[in-house]
Amino acid sequence: MRHLPKLLGTTPQELADLSIEGRRILIARLARLARNSAHAGKAGHWSYDPNRHLAILGALRAERTALAAQPDGARDEATGPA
Repeated sequence: MRHLPKLLGTTPQELADLSIEGRRILIARLARLARNSAHAGKAGHWSYDPNRHLAILGALRAERTALAAQPDGARDEATGPA
């Protein structure tokens, strides 16, 4: 949670929703960010930072794990592709 505002460009208040739906929205944003970062890396774009990409993937993995730990059958959403 401490690093997500910098990665996503959001405020901590926007990340305060820890409900299943809130986590799914966060996961979708992180997945989109990871895809965009991967595309920039493959294209050789000057803005690509491999350390930032790894941080995004780590945050995505952590959020998927947190979602899977919540009740209400959230496990199927947490195992999707990176």
